[in-house]
Amino acid sequence: MPLAFLIRLTGLPAPWLLAGMAISALGHGTGISPGRLPDLLGHAAFVAMGALIGSRFSATRPRDVLAYLVPGLCVTLITVVIALSGALLAGWVLGLSTGLVTISFSPGAIEAMTAIAISLGYEPTFIAAHHVFRLIVLSFVMPFLFRKKR
Repeated sequence: MPLAFLIRLTGLPAPWLLAGMAISALGHGTGISPGRLPDLLGHAAFVAMGALIGSRFSATRPRDVLAYLVPGLCVTLITVVIALSGALLAGWVLGLSTGLVTISFSPGAIEAMTAIAISLGYEPTFIAAHHVFRLIVLSFVMPFLFRKKR
């Protein structure tokens, strides 16, 4: 818990998630906690996450969904093409699995991409590290690139 408060002071996004990942990485890296979550608990967590995400759409009107469908699909297609191009190039240059690198480069939430990595049998730490790096770049570098000029 103290680590999450320290991370929060830095202004990084998702301090509780990052603290949990750091402690888990330390535990797994040192061999203190080499185990994994039982499948039943993992499946229950996926169901709970799905229900939570679905509940956020309960007040959305079908007309609103249709209005945002085409722009949303266009943005999704653009980001997928960019991410896939970078992933294929990096995978080829570094000799890494196409699936592993594709998930690492895919736009999305850290927890969702990590869950996908686990379900597909890829190294979740590798993928989470790429997404944490992306968040750090977005949080610290992008504001300098796009600040207003006076």
